[in-house]
Amino acid sequence: MISKSIKTAGHLVLVGVLFALTGLAGCREQEENRPIKLEKGQYEGKTDPGLTEAQRRELRLRGEQQKF
Repeated sequence: MISKSIKTAGHLVLVGVLFALTGLAGCREQEENRPIKLEKGQYEGKTDPGLTEAQRRELRLRGEQQKF
């Protein structure tokens, strides 16, 4: 029979290996079309679409409900 501490140590090693593999899976060589050279203080992403009048109205109503 395998002792309880050896089983526990084996489980801990397995969990550690799984965490290490998960971390390494996040590392990639390519930057997937992300800009590497950035200008400080300058947002270079896509602009957000504007809100519709219905969305603005809904936000105003929600804001009014939050006032104390």
